[in-house]
Amino acid sequence: MVWDIMYCKYGEKEYKNIGGGSYDQDGTQKKIGNWAELDEVFNDDKQLTYYGEYNRNGMKQKDGIEQI
Repeated sequence: MVWDIMYCKYGEKEYKNIGGGSYDQDGTQKKIGNWAELDEVFNDDKQLTYYGEYNRNGMKQKDGIEQI
């Protein structure tokens, strides 16, 4: 299953994919592969995105942060 996070800045007309990722297929809701997740208080003034890569066991292998 794939999860996408779409965002449209105030005053703009088009939405952009700014996050999301994939879950495993066996129904355990484990994240797999590359993920981009928004900060808990993501808003117009604080736009931090956390990046991570998850292995097949749902364990994070790499991570980073980016300001949009």
